[in-house]
Amino acid sequence: LAAAALNWGAGGAEPLVSPATGALAVALGALLLPRIVWVAMAVIAIVWLADVAPEQAWLVGAAVLPVPFLLRLASPVTWSVPALAPVMGLGTVAGGFPAVAGRTGDVWTRAAVGALGAWATLLAEPLLHRTLVLGAPAGHGGSDAVWAVVTSPSIALVGIWAVAAALLPFLVRGRLLVLDIVAATGWAAGLAAATQAALGTAPKGLIVGAIVAAVLAILPRAQLRPRDAR
Repeated sequence: LAAAALNWGAGGAEPLVSPATGALAVALGALLLPRIVWVAMAVIAIVWLADVAPEQAWLVGAAVLPVPFLLRLASPVTWSVPALAPVMGLGTVAGGFPAVAGRTGDVWTRAAVGALGAWATLLAEPLLHRTLVLGAPAGHGGSDAVWAVVTSPSIALVGIWAVAAALLPFLVRGRLLVLDIVAATGWAAGLAAATQAALGTAPKGLIVGAIVAAVLAILPRAQLRPRDAR
């Protein structure tokens, strides 16, 4: 990402350091001080966007700003997990993200990652001009676009994904496969039903997202941060 940013941000001019050197420096820094480097990269990206694309800067800033506060006690790796949600949305399987969030640590971390993933997905719609859930609400860009997301019916997805991610390990316990399949299927069906009920309509990829969620829920329970569910 650092290499791409240096290459893109140079705009045809010679960057201060080569993309490879910049990427290596960021990688080494992330190994030594992962949280500090994560915050620094986020700040640099927002400041740079504020200069070249201010409307996008509002959306990116709104997506990343809550992460260090809500996940301050979580593993540094977990800080980047919410960004996976809009990527899954591009593949029409955003509904499977709560199953990913359900593997990220204790109950608070799971809920926070689920909520942040939904928040990032909703903000990615006006940012990318793509329909990932219901499509971006009407807005003029910048802070108006952020406010439009906050006040749209889709914001209910933040709470739904948070609850679903928090509950998953209590339902799918990894002790007996048959019970896990039943529990995961019921959990995914409930997630899909709650989503449609809260949004008032079926979001994009509702069924395939529920199927992916069920499959991911019963995969071997390797967590991003080894810790008992509590």
